[in-house]
Formats: sequence, C-alpha cells, structure tokens
Amino acid sequence: LTHPESPYFQFHPWWGKLLFDVFSGSPTLSVFLLHSWSLLYWDEQGHAAYRDNQRLEGYRKLLARLVKDYDVITTAEFLDLHAQGKITTTHTVDLAHAELKLLQGKRA
Repeated sequence: LTHPESPYFQFHPWWGKLLFDVFSGSPTLSVFLLHSWSLLYWDEQGHAAYRDNQRLEGYRKLLARLVKDYDVITTAEFLDLHAQGKITTTHTVDLAHAELKLLQGKRA
C-alpha cells in the first residue's frame, strides 16, 4: 500500500483486499508505516512544503477503508498487546548487530 496512493496501485474496496492477499499471502500481521513527509508536497527546489490537508484527508479515507477488513492498531497498542502476551513474535534480533554494522560501515 502506498500513501498518497500511487496511480500504479490503488486500494479499492472491491479488489484491494484480494490483490493485497495475493501479493502478501494474506498475512496475520502487516505493518503500514507512514512518514510525516508523505503528507507534504515537494516544491521546485525539492523541499517539502505544507500546502493543504488533502493528503491527510486521503490518508484518513485510506484508513477508513482498511478498518473494514483489518484490525488497525498503533505502535503503542501493539507494544501493550505484546507485553500482555496477546501478540507473540517468532524471533528477535539483537540491535547490537545493527549498531556493529553501522560502526563498521563508518570506518570503511
């Protein structure tokens, strides 16, 4: 899924879930991440600029369509459910591995 919606992949109620299931294997958990700059527009100099609420409203409409077929939760809600044992993870990776690679990359 993309937001703002891409002309190449638009999420429509009648085929969106089917297409999503075909590409994703109908996952039990999916992550939908939105960066704040996705709600901005880009000017001629390549700078992000606020123009209006059109993209924010588009995002709200996208979420309204998603909640018809999926449970949508925030990161805070996920962490709470995980802490309660209601959502379990199959594996974890120690963040020290990422930090080590980052430091090694800076030395090269």
